[in-house]
Amino acid sequence: MIKFIGIALVAVALSGCAKKAEQTTPIGEYTVDKLFTVDGCTVYRFYDGAYRYLTNCSGQVEWKENCGKSCSRDMNISGGGN
Repeated sequence: MIKFIGIALVAVALSGCAKKAEQTTPIGEYTVDKLFTVDGCTVYRFYDGAYRYLTNCSGQVEWKENCGKSCSRDMNISGGGN
């Protein structure tokens, strides 16, 4: 879990940087960028109005999403166990 949190923090830090993708793949209406792999966990990025980051590792990721004026909601995704 700590490894996943570290990777998530790196992904958030990269959101301010324009890192060139190792590989770019069109999937449906999205373009998915493969950014890097650390300890067997690959970090991907896609854009749907905002950059979104995901990994193929198990664990959980949480973030706050704006839902209007003075409104935010907690979002999360739980992965399977390794």
